[in-house]
Amino acid sequence: MIAAYVAVEWFVYGVPHQIWALAGAAGILLGVQLLMFGVLSDLILTLHREQLDRIESFASGDD
Repeated sequence: MIAAYVAVEWFVYGVPHQIWALAGAAGILLGVQLLMFGVLSDLILTLHREQLDRIESFASGDD
């Protein structure tokens, strides 16, 4: 929201908001990082579960 507000103020009215622009950029970066950490954690969890399923099926002799 902050980034959109700053962009509108800058392009429409020509009003620079350096502090708000910095806060908006930091917020966008934080959001992207949180999204990527979520995707990576889901990937790791899925691979771990698949590996445990393979180990259990091998141990029980289901091959």
